Amino acid sequence: SRQYCVAVPDLKRPLCTGQNKPVAVLARKEQTRLLVVLGQEPDSFKTAVSFCLYTGLRLGELCALKWTDIDFDNRLVAVSRTVQRLAVEGQRTRTMLLELEPKSQYSRREIPLSGPVLELLLKFPSDKEYIFGGDKPVEPRTMQNRFKKLLQAAGLPERNFHILRHTFATNCIEGGTDVK
Repeated sequence: SRQYCVAVPDLKRPLCTGQNKPVAVLARKEQTRLLVVLGQEPDSFKTAVSFCLYTGLRLGELCALKWTDIDFDNRLVAVSRTVQRLAVEGQRTRTMLLELEPKSQYSRREIPLSGPVLELLLKFPSDKEYIFGGDKPVEPRTMQNRFKKLLQAAGLPERNFHILRHTFATNCIEGGTDVK
């Protein structure tokens, strides 16, 4: 198991698990610059990145998200699946985009949605099955590549999509959310 450390201003030492490997997060100024770009001419990819920044979903979970996973009345999103591109023998192509169970039993969860996140979704209605992909899940590599272009537009260095999850967690901790 790998260790991740998160620097939290009010704590004297970073929060860590496993090996001592620092976690990359977007600084407040970087988040602001990214949010400015995300707010300009919204599209499905910008909405997806914003949604991830405010919910902490993993890339595969975000790509597999369906409209039926959103409970607008109770302001919740249910995480019940993920998508991954995996090698498959005996197929015409060497890999296939597969919809799978979440990463672990703890990955199956419900996440509360704030008013601004619900507004994001309400501005982005669709009659398709998948929120960000339409009739099929979004290809995770496509989402990662679009994220890199959004970072570039915000004048930020190239980062992995997973930085949004770590940034969400750090924002929660800084906001006083119990780590457990």
